[in-house]
Amino acid sequence: MYIDDTEPHVCIFLQILEALDYLHRKSRIVHRDIKADNILLKQDSVHQNHFHVKITDFGLARRLPRNSDVIKCDVEGAPLYLAPEIILDDPIDSAVDIWACGVILFLLLVGYPPFWQSDDRKLMSLIVEGRYNMAARYWDPVSDDATDLVKRMLVVHPHKRVTAFKALNHPWITDFEGNEEDRIKHYIGDFVSR
Repeated sequence: MYIDDTEPHVCIFLQILEALDYLHRKSRIVHRDIKADNILLKQDSVHQNHFHVKITDFGLARRLPRNSDVIKCDVEGAPLYLAPEIILDDPIDSAVDIWACGVILFLLLVGYPPFWQSDDRKLMSLIVEGRYNMAARYWDPVSDDATDLVKRMLVVHPHKRVTAFKALNHPWITDFEGNEEDRIKHYIGDFVSR
């Protein structure tokens, strides 16, 4: 079973992006270990289909220095979520977290990872080249906006990769937010008229 781009799932991903935007822009922190295992969900006690998202495990996190937007780090993290620049041992920035988010979103939308090989060397090669397959039988039911956001996150060159802030302003997110506000207004209107 995979998670499509329905309301609760967009809400979950929105919260992940909001947390990363805060870490990246306000705190200048690069998590470096964003993966499904480090995303915790707590079900809302009132609205059963809503979840509160927490990002955990800051053991690999690094704060960017004041005088630079990149940092040199060891190659660490779960292989499936590593950005190309980590594998190449290049200086990194917050874009590595966005790459990992792209992997998570890919998994959530279609149920399989964008890069997969049983041999780690082959896996790393696929990641560095940015070679992933969006098979039509899995991706046809996914909205164009959701597909576009995945593609903007899984860009090999970090400076061309979408930021958390820009992802929050992507139509897949903003259309959801607008629809949620309309539903709340409609609900409040119905309640007041009773």
